[in-house]
Amino acid sequence: MRLSQSERPYKIGFLGTMALAGAVLIFMYASTFPSEHSNVIFGAVLMAVIGVSFAYIMVGLKVKPFEFQDLVESVVWTAVSVIAIWVINKTVPFSLDVAPLSTRLFSVLMGVAEESFFRVWLCPFIFRMTRMGWLAIGLSSGIWALYHINRYGEAGIGTFLVIFMAGCMLGWVMLTSKMGDGVIFGHAIVNGLLV
Repeated sequence: MRLSQSERPYKIGFLGTMALAGAVLIFMYASTFPSEHSNVIFGAVLMAVIGVSFAYIMVGLKVKPFEFQDLVESVVWTAVSVIAIWVINKTVPFSLDVAPLSTRLFSVLMGVAEESFFRVWLCPFIFRMTRMGWLAIGLSSGIWALYHINRYGEAGIGTFLVIFMAGCMLGWVMLTSKMGDGVIFGHAIVNGLLV
């Protein structure tokens, strides 16, 4: 499978920027508590920072000012992304024990962090290196699924396949839309609502 790609740059618009800003606020709130789990929270923020930084440096990610047309397009891609994340959150049991930060806030932070790293940077980076969309989507989704199994302890093949297939859908959204808004905001909303 080869995805047709225009020379339009990868970008983050209003929704993606708001999700990233929300993640920063959650981290600032979390950092006011002494916690034995602070390394987990810091790890999530580090993942987001690395993802956005690498995307900017290696993929040519652009942060765009507010444009109504971009907002409408972002909302459509967010709806598609919500479906993929909803499937994961409804079918795969996760145990998130991150006190004193609430599970809901931590889940929003993790959604933003994961998408910043795995979709906004890794998937387009692999695509730019190989020029094969199916390979970029498959590799980034496989790594994302392994990360979930390692991180949350659900090691069944069914769990892996559900996460992998949802990751493929999110990778397709990222490479097709070239916008990080849908995957970042969609993951943040579903995690905030369902956890």
